[in-house]
Amino acid sequence: MTQTAFLNPSDAVVSTHAGTIAGDRFQVLDSWRGICALLVTLFHFPTSSAISQSSFIGSSYLFVDFFFVLSGFVIASSYANRLGRPGEVTRFALVRFGRIYRIW
Repeated sequence: MTQTAFLNPSDAVVSTHAGTIAGDRFQVLDSWRGICALLVTLFHFPTSSAISQSSFIGSSYLFVDFFFVLSGFVIASSYANRLGRPGEVTRFALVRFGRIYRIW
C-alpha cells in the first residue's frame, strides 16, 4: 500500500477514520491530542530559550482544556454503543474510577 501510494498518489486511500479491533479510531483527533500534550509539555519545560519564552508557548496551558474535550469526545464515541446496555454504565464508571485511582 505504501509503495503503491508513493508511486501513484492518486490510488492512495486517504482516511482520517480507521477501524481497529477496539472500535473506530479518529486518527486526526489522536494527532491533535498529541500536539496538545506536546505543547503543554513545552509550557512546563524549564528553559530560557526563544521557543519556551514565546507568547504561543506561554499560552499553551489552554491546550489542556482542548485535550480534555477531545478525550471526552473520543471516550464518548468509543463507549456510545456499549453504554446503552443494562449494567454497562455502572461497569464503565467503576473501570474509569479504577484507572484514575491507580494513577494517584
